[in-house]
Amino acid sequence: MSMSRDAVERRILGALRPIVIALLLIVSVFPFYYMVVLSFRPLESVLQDPGALWPSFGEIDWGTYGSVLKSVDDPQKFPTPKQLFQIDEFGGWKAVNDKFFDPDKGVMAEINKAKGVSTGG
Repeated sequence: MSMSRDAVERRILGALRPIVIALLLIVSVFPFYYMVVLSFRPLESVLQDPGALWPSFGEIDWGTYGSVLKSVDDPQKFPTPKQLFQIDEFGGWKAVNDKFFDPDKGVMAEINKAKGVSTGG
């Protein structure tokens, strides 16, 4: 009793299809799973054992999310610079762009020319 080529291919491919789909699903989902697991672990723990895929219950740290979601208005985390300036003090964006980034006579063009780097497009 011989089977035709079509029947053999259908049986083999029929059996391999769910296996290939499962492997592709694992390969696609694993990076997201690992990202979520790492986000619950403190940085020290991640640095000591980056390959740990199952964090222990005592290792879960919600403080990471608190620091990320903290307001950017926190003056200790984001202090106002002592020498804060406005671009208008330098003549506005057009003047600064012309002075520093003009491809023919700008400061960056001169630096690149001195190094032998092309400044043209």
